[in-house]
Amino acid sequence: MCLGGEFLVPLLLEFGTHPRVAAATSGFLIFFNTSSNVAHYLLAGTIEPFLAYGVGCFLFAPYLHRYGLDHLCSPIA
Repeated sequence: MCLGGEFLVPLLLEFGTHPRVAAATSGFLIFFNTSSNVAHYLLAGTIEPFLAYGVGCFLFAPYLHRYGLDHLCSPIA
């Protein structure tokens, strides 16, 4: 059963879910679906291994931005 954001978000809104919750659910579904597909293709050998490095950097970059730059840019006490 494949419930993507295009189908699930309007359904959640129709059921009375808060729009921010519906948008976050859509983002999670897209992220989960994409990452599971990348993992599947890596295990199947369809994607070259160097692409896994790029995907890893792509997945790690938001956390580095969120926590690393906040720490580096915080005022020194």
